[in-house]
Amino acid sequence: MSKLSVDLDQLFDQFMKTSIFKKRELLLPDYVPDHLPHRDKQIYKLGLILAPILHGSRPSNVFIYGLTGTGKTAVTKYVIRKLEKKIGDKITYVYVNCRHTDTSYRVMAELARAVGQ
Repeated sequence: MSKLSVDLDQLFDQFMKTSIFKKRELLLPDYVPDHLPHRDKQIYKLGLILAPILHGSRPSNVFIYGLTGTGKTAVTKYVIRKLEKKIGDKITYVYVNCRHTDTSYRVMAELARAVGQ
């Protein structure tokens, strides 16, 4: 084994032993907490719109917009997760992040791609 490999092994071993994070997964962009404080009104409104799913009906389309970092994605994923637990099945939905998909054309193309799967 080369000297570099040994040093990397030691580095990786040390990295696995210590961490400044208790729960690193909390920092992932897809993480949704079990409780969303101060979002009761938004959770309730979205829940009302999506509730027809519980009867096997198609809900209204939802367009959610607002400033970056205000909890839109967290609220949406939270409500969908609760609905999935209630019905015991996955819900098919399309999520488009307009921060990355930044033109009307790209949004429509992303929706068409997702629906066409």
